[in-house]
Amino acid sequence: MKSWIIALISIWLVGWLSACQHHTSEGFVIEGQIEGAPDGWVFFLHQQGDSVINDSAKIQNGHFRFTGKVDAPTLFSLSLPNSMQELDFFVENADIRISGHADSLAQARVSGSAAQQDYEAYQQQMQPFNKQYTALYQVYEDAVRSGTLPEKQDSINATANEIDSLQTQAMVSFIAEHPKSVVSAWVVTRSNLIYEPDVQVLEKIYQSLDTTVRATPYGKQIYQTLEIARRTAIGQTAPDFTMPDTSGQPLSLSSLRGKYVLIDFWASWCGPCRMENPHVVQAYQKYKQKNFTILGVSLDKDRNSWLQAIHEDHLYWHQVSDLQYWNNAAARLYGVQAIPANFLLDPQGKIIARNLRGDALDKKLASIFQN
Repeated sequence: MKSWIIALISIWLVGWLSACQHHTSEGFVIEGQIEGAPDGWVFFLHQQGDSVINDSAKIQNGHFRFTGKVDAPTLFSLSLPNSMQELDFFVENADIRISGHADSLAQARVSGSAAQQDYEAYQQQMQPFNKQYTALYQVYEDAVRSGTLPEKQDSINATANEIDSLQTQAMVSFIAEHPKSVVSAWVVTRSNLIYEPDVQVLEKIYQSLDTTVRATPYGKQIYQTLEIARRTAIGQTAPDFTMPDTSGQPLSLSSLRGKYVLIDFWASWCGPCRMENPHVVQAYQKYKQKNFTILGVSLDKDRNSWLQAIHEDHLYWHQVSDLQYWNNAAARLYGVQAIPANFLLDPQGKIIARNLRGDALDKKLASIFQN
């Protein structure tokens, strides 16, 4: 009898433990206590594919509970009404606890997520660089106010490049130490390795990630970026596309074969693009009689704003746009995720340079047409 009872209890315990484990594997539960938060709602935001998902949960006496399910550890942002602060944290299918105060929401404590521990470790490594960038930005603002920016610009740029280089090294080291963490893939998707990809470097990092990490949405984003980077790398024939020009007529990139072509991605709403435009105009005026032309591709969504900016900035060369904003077909084809961006093609349509800004564009064209 005693053996039978023990066996029965054992079966019950196994079933109970399995049920407990099944609960977290089926989804996540976020329990939070935010002191000082008003009764009402707490908001959650996260990305799912190309969509941004907004959710909410009721909060009363500082307490809230939110449940759901994620396919892989995912970065969420938590915010409160009428607050400028937000808490970024990783959610996975587990029981997650959040505790903090509404006045310091970004510093709230998060537990229960292994990915969150890696995320916090990464943020800790990045703190020195964030402080350096903040200090450098103060130098920039002081130079603007004092009118000394022209003579300090080169020094500021050099310091920024040095900080960026050291930060990239730290980032690569973190990834190498955490190949099985989804946070490593997330780090890549938020870095210049995505916005201005170097195929060899990105390929090496991607291959260093565990196969389980490559299968996550962040890992898939890296792979997609790699695929685009391979076909738009220097030496490759530029992918062709056709888009309406300012008069609504279709214009194909391939129709400009036989000339050196600068594909210039920009938009009327893009401040850095408008600041860069005088350099592009100068290059066009200097070399337009030497078998050089420009194809401007605008990421605008308002036709009037697009046309007005063309006239205001004197961008009198080929201009096209499908007015689809970041869903611009050519921008997606070329993997453009930040503007301004450009690709320089030779007369055979091969890519010979990319992202030439400021004096770099003039120097490259001078090296071509002076030979």
